Amino acid sequence: MKNNNTPAQSGGGFRLKSLNVALLCALATWGSAHAAPYVESGRAGDPGSWRSAEFKADWGLGAIGADYAYAAGYTGKGVKLGIFDQPVYAAHPEFSGSNKVITLVTSGIREYTDPYIPVKAGDAFRYDGSPSVGSDGKLGAHGTHVGGIAAGSRDGG
Repeated sequence: MKNNNTPAQSGGGFRLKSLNVALLCALATWGSAHAAPYVESGRAGDPGSWRSAEFKADWGLGAIGADYAYAAGYTGKGVKLGIFDQPVYAAHPEFSGSNKVITLVTSGIREYTDPYIPVKAGDAFRYDGSPSVGSDGKLGAHGTHVGGIAAGSRDGG
């Protein structure tokens, strides 16, 4: 009885099919590896030119008037700021770059009750840079979102 999966079957069709699959995989890899780098489309003096798809995807940027700041030439380089919120996950890809976000180990007593996470006034807390996890098992995102508005990369993503 013949094995229907032999390379000699149908005049080398098995080898041709393998070559096509390998070629498609190579082309797919080449295309993703050579993606065009992000090019900023914003222009000085034109707030509307800064309203890219990335900008529009984050309502917070519009809420703080970032488009007007960008158009006026503000970049945030050299600025240091602090965020007092839920924890900011400094390892998030939007914060890539040397020392873009530095986590300070913080501990103390909560002054407030938070209806969204299981904490109440008087509870002790300690934050060491680990992502926060809510009672529902999901990563806490508010502090990281606020940090992203203030210090996230403008990279098209």
